[in-house]
Amino acid sequence: MTIVSRQQLGREAWDAAVGASPEAWLWHRYDVCEATIRDWPGRSDAGFAVLSSRGEVEAVVPAFILEHRTSFRLPVRYLNSVGGPALSTSLGRSRRRETLEAVAAELQRRAHAGRVIRTTISLSTMAPALRGPEGPRCNPLLYLGCLDISGQTWITDLRDGVDVIWNRLEGRARTNVRKAEAAGMTVRLSTSTEDWRPFFELHQVTYRRLGVTIYPAALFRAIFEQLIPADLCYVQFAELNGELIAAQNIACYKQGGYFWHGFASDAGRDSNAMTLLWWHSIKNLVQGGKLQWMDCGDAILNAREGKMRQLSDFKRSFGGDLYPVFRGQINGTNKLYNRLLHLKGLISGQ
Repeated sequence: MTIVSRQQLGREAWDAAVGASPEAWLWHRYDVCEATIRDWPGRSDAGFAVLSSRGEVEAVVPAFILEHRTSFRLPVRYLNSVGGPALSTSLGRSRRRETLEAVAAELQRRAHAGRVIRTTISLSTMAPALRGPEGPRCNPLLYLGCLDISGQTWITDLRDGVDVIWNRLEGRARTNVRKAEAAGMTVRLSTSTEDWRPFFELHQVTYRRLGVTIYPAALFRAIFEQLIPADLCYVQFAELNGELIAAQNIACYKQGGYFWHGFASDAGRDSNAMTLLWWHSIKNLVQGGKLQWMDCGDAILNAREGKMRQLSDFKRSFGGDLYPVFRGQINGTNKLYNRLLHLKGLISGQ
């Protein structure tokens, strides 16, 4: 086997492997990998592919190294893989095991070379091999030697058509759609690459209100200049009385969708705009034959109140069921960090 970087393999061969693997989804695509590191402070690419002796792609692994400073101004590094390994369907059982071993060894090598304190991998819920009731029952990342840190998400089955989907919505969601329509709110589909500017402005307004770090503009330019033209994202804006008040981005690939971004002004937050946008997106994408499943986002089940519980309840209102989000973690070899982790576990009783 041979290990090559994402850049060495190149966009065409990388995306061909992503398209052919049922374990791959949008997060594996070359341009998405590029957008997750471009202009992001402290991020560097660590993605790679595993090739056979004949040069055939047996696995692609999107990954990046993130460096940031702790509250004590100490630099720490993490290796993150959003999507995890996606393997070729041509591999037999024994060859698949060997390829996974090669992936695990390369992740460890890159983690050691990058002096990272932790490697975190999350699988794509919308990858065809993982979604729906036929998906795996236990975490596939255990075969990479990961600790299981899985979560859960709300996933809506869209295969029965728009009328059935509407009836599955919780009553408050249907009521909020009707209220928004009665108020004269309108929805428009983004058709211009220049729409990235108002989308980014709404992102800034939303994240400043939440008090969290704003994403780089390069991510949104990539969405509007590359992903939307490739039919990989679906962005809509909500307007009320001539004012742009909210926007939503649904990532679409392989008949699976993900509620990737939702931003709103203060007026949009208080006027049911996000529910109306969600319904219009789902209705149009299902009728257009582009979606069969929809990941509405992480479910926060242990929060009894507050913003996190409100957000989880909002996502649940779209008629979804709970499904696992498979995640895994590998701790680095930094002795001080591992001792601190052990001490934290003793204090918390874990």
